[in-house]
Amino acid sequence: MSVRNIKQPVTKLDEYNRLRVVRKSSEKAMEDIKQEFQAELEPGQVVIGSYTVKTEEHERNRLMSVNDASVALENAGYSKQAITKILNAITVTSTARQFLVKRQ
Repeated sequence: MSVRNIKQPVTKLDEYNRLRVVRKSSEKAMEDIKQEFQAELEPGQVVIGSYTVKTEEHERNRLMSVNDASVALENAGYSKQAITKILNAITVTSTARQFLVKRQ
């Protein structure tokens, strides 16, 4: 096979270079977001760290909707194993990210 016949050579180095470009662009976007957040701080405030918050109300609503979906799937004739597999595929648990800020 000649080099002219290869339309797109796929090598580990090509994949590495592609991933490096993605990482660099992601780092740039993250840096922009961080600078924007820092600019919104009031004078004298310093970011200590980040933490996550998961409210009981959010969890209660999520569990209620999961239970409704489970009952509907069971009424449609799905097995318990199939219901579990489906719910695991479509259920996304989210959390709210917050930042600890210290005033100087």
